[in-house]
This record gives sequence, structure tokens and C-alpha cells, in this order.
Amino acid sequence: MRAFALRQAWLRWDEIRKRGTRTVCEVVGIRHGEQPWPRVPRADNTSAEPDTDELSGPVRKTAGDKSMFKKMKLRTKIYGLIVLINVVFIGAMILAGLKLTSAIHEARNNSARAATEVGYGLLDYYVQEHKEGRLSLEEAQKNALEVLASIRYEGIEYFWVNDTTLPYPTMVMHSVNASLNGQVMDKASYNVAMGRDQNLFQAMTEICQRDGEGYVDYLWPRPGETVPAPKVSYVKLLKEWDWIIGTGVYVDNVNAQIRAVVVPITIAIAVMVVVIAVVAVLLVSRAITGPIRRTAAMLKDISEGEGDLTKRLVVGGNDEIGEMARYFNQFVEKLQGIIRKIADNAQTLANSSTELSATATQLASGAEETTSQSATVASAAEEMATNMNNMAASSEEMSANVKTVASAVE
Repeated sequence: MRAFALRQAWLRWDEIRKRGTRTVCEVVGIRHGEQPWPRVPRADNTSAEPDTDELSGPVRKTAGDKSMFKKMKLRTKIYGLIVLINVVFIGAMILAGLKLTSAIHEARNNSARAATEVGYGLLDYYVQEHKEGRLSLEEAQKNALEVLASIRYEGIEYFWVNDTTLPYPTMVMHSVNASLNGQVMDKASYNVAMGRDQNLFQAMTEICQRDGEGYVDYLWPRPGETVPAPKVSYVKLLKEWDWIIGTGVYVDNVNAQIRAVVVPITIAIAVMVVVIAVVAVLLVSRAITGPIRRTAAMLKDISEGEGDLTKRLVVGGNDEIGEMARYFNQFVEKLQGIIRKIADNAQTLANSSTELSATATQLASGAEETTSQSATVASAAEEMATNMNNMAASSEEMSANVKTVASAVE
């Protein structure tokens, strides 16, 4: 009976232990007898527990976790993205400004080319007048130069004509400096063409003889001034008279025009970019990083074991931030339920432990009583053995006496 009671008590303890362990495992979502997460093999083919987080379980680290970008906070990443967008936008604006500058220069150069074409058309008119016999060569050339010398465009721009003599041409007509007419253009001060030490009129002649027309850049004083200024001219060859007609525009005038157009546009765009950046920063800080910071603060509070699981995030909309807040609230609610179940099962386990302790006490008392009774039975058995021995001796003595009496009777 005592052995049977002991076995029943042990079976009850084993059932209580398994039920308590299974209940806790079911609450936290782990099958009984299963590792919560797989072991991580080491380099020496042994296994070790992975790095864990108190709430999320194993934390797997990668090489990228050490990168500078992943160490940045979300706000820093967003601000960096805004700065990058602004830099790209400003870079695009600079490229657009350069293209606009190039377009303005090209337009100004084209204006010089168009003016040269007009002057060339005037000279060609008098060439045709001479060919048709209405004017002699001298009259045609004189009339052509007089008309050409009187033309001005864009205020100060003018025409000139030189011949094709090399190495240094002769000035045929200069509209604003008549003292140059008839001079060979071989002064050292004219060696300022094409960005190198070359005579500008020589460069014009070479281009016209090679291509018939083209651009030449050089330095030349403005009308009424003595200081040379950058200038781009377009020249064209009149083959019938071996003349080269040309006109040009001053580059600094083009630069002034660019400053008048590009700089205000650049300033306006820069101000607009700054305003957009400031507004974007404020909106991002308020609409994105704020809710995320609150979520991170609550997660940190929970991870440190002091979290108030009754708190919830405010769901401010249906966007990704709102969805994250809703899912976080659901997570906290489930976590709160899990902890409540764990607490209830822990109480059940404590009650079962108390009951088991009482059973163990009873078993111990029964075991002591069984030991005492076993000792009593052993003593009685020993006494019975002694009595049996005495009875055997008495029987032997009686048998001897009977034999003696029998002998006497005989």
C-alpha cells in the first residue's frame, strides 16, 4: 500500500510539472521541448546561443550593420536626403546656367554672323551692279564702302573691310577709325588673336582662305577707348574683290547681359530651394520622425522592463506611420495578454507546488511510519525464531525421555 501511494504521488508530481511547463511554453509560442531559436554554429563547428534581445529573440548581425549609413538616425538620413536633393538641384541649376550662358554667347555670336551676312549682301549688290555695267569698279567699291561705313547696329557695333594680302593684310575701310584705312596691319599690338600670339587680321585671312568664313576672337578697343576688350567677330570672304568683311560683338557686353539674366534667376531659384528645404524639414520632423521617436521611446521602455503596457500610440492617419502605430498597439495588446496569461499560469504553478509540497510531506511521514513498522516486524520475527529454536530443543529432550521410558518398560 505504501509503495502504491508513493508511485501515485510521483505520477501526480510529474503531471503537474509537465502541465506547468507546457502551459508557459504555449503562452510564449514555443513547442514543449523545443529550443526557442536555433543554435549558431561557431568556427570550430560547435554551437552556441545567438545574441538575443529580451523581446525579439535572436539578433543576427551582418557586416553592413557597422556602416556609417546604418548607424545614422532616421532624422539624419531624411535631412541628408533633403540636402542631397538640394545639392543635385543646385548642380542641375548650375548646369542649366552654364547652358543658358552658352546659349546667350551663341546667340550673340549668331547676331555678329547675321550682321556680317547683311554687310556681305550689301557688297554683293554692288558687285552685281558692276558686273551688269551700271557702275564702274571704282564707283561700285566706293559706294559700297560709304554705305557700309555709315551702318551701326546695337549702338556701337560697326563693319570693317580688309584685303587678303599675306602675311599681313591691308585695311580697306574701318568705320570708326578712318586713320587705319590703307595701313598694313602688322603692328605687334595686333598679335592678340585666337588666344595666342597671332596677328588678328592674319588669322581672319587664313580662316577665310581655308573655309570662306568663320569666327575669330581677339582683343580690340571699344570706339572712343584705348584699352583692348575681348571681342568675337565673324568674317566672310568676297572673292570677286578679294575683300574680307567683318563685324563683331564685345564679350563683356555679353557677360553683362548674362549677369542681368542669369544672376536674378539663380538667386530666385536658390531662395526657392531654401524655402522648400526648410518647409520639407519641418514637415518631415513633424509628420515622420516625431511618431517614430515616440514609438522608439515606448519600445525602449518595454525592452528595459519598466514599460507601461497600458499606454497606446496615437493613430494620426492611414499612411505608413499610422499603420505602424496600429500594429504597434496590437503588438503591445498581445504582449499584455501574454504576460497576463503567464502571471495566471505562474500562480497555478505556485499552487500546484504548494500541493506537491504537502504531498511530499505526507510521503515522508508515511515513509517514517513504514520504517518503524518494518523494524517492529523484524524484532518479532527474531523473537519467533528464538522461540522456535527453544521448542525444537524441548522436543529433542522429550524424545530422549520417551526413549528412556520405553527401554525401562522392556
